[in-house]
Amino acid sequence: MPAILRPIRILGIADLALVMTAAQTTSCPAVVVSAPEAAGFAGVGWFKALIETGHHCFPTVPLTAILDCGDMPGLVLAAWRVGVSDVIFSGDIATRDRLCQAGAASGGVIHDRFATVLDLAGIIARDSACRTWLTGITEGSRDGT
Repeated sequence: MPAILRPIRILGIADLALVMTAAQTTSCPAVVVSAPEAAGFAGVGWFKALIETGHHCFPTVPLTAILDCGDMPGLVLAAWRVGVSDVIFSGDIATRDRLCQAGAASGGVIHDRFATVLDLAGIIARDSACRTWLTGITEGSRDGT
């Protein structure tokens, strides 16, 4: 059974540092996802630099970083070219299939948009929310659901 991904939306370095700290504290892997279509407005290079910083500052924390490329196949290919292996592509199925074939050779992975993402915007107790989300354990819960 594959692991359940519990992604947290990040908008910049402060969000990433918060998630990585929570992951380190809880001994959970970090799964972060960019804002929708961030590859188009923030850029592939920005995301790559952000993730490299996370790896550098938290070398022992497993990190899966997923860049949302919207429906732009060129940005998917650009992401893979610079080493961002996990992307979201929301374009048509035929293009997605071709991208999957191209990504298979280089380790590129296309994810669907996640039905549930922890979005830190507007949350006051962000550190606590991250720890709770990563562990899947809420107050009063014994089985992690």
